[in-house]
Amino acid sequence: MIFEFQVGQMLSGFLKELVQGFCSEEMAVDVETFFKENPLPGTERSLEQGVETIRENWAWRRRDTNAIENFLNAPPAEVVTLD
Repeated sequence: MIFEFQVGQMLSGFLKELVQGFCSEEMAVDVETFFKENPLPGTERSLEQGVETIRENWAWRRRDTNAIENFLNAPPAEVVTLD
């Protein structure tokens, strides 16, 4: 029983870490669909949290992409040295 708990706990953490690097609504839906069709008992909450993180990443990306691109494409600021 303890071995099953440890494996389930490790698997839950692994799956959460694996999916939360994704960054689009399409990937969130793909992850949800895959695990509905291929359930892993005991990992439901971790997968919900992972999918939530995917959607948070996607929201952040949509919100901030233009600002980051503008910053990176802006000409460098003039450097003033004091002699």
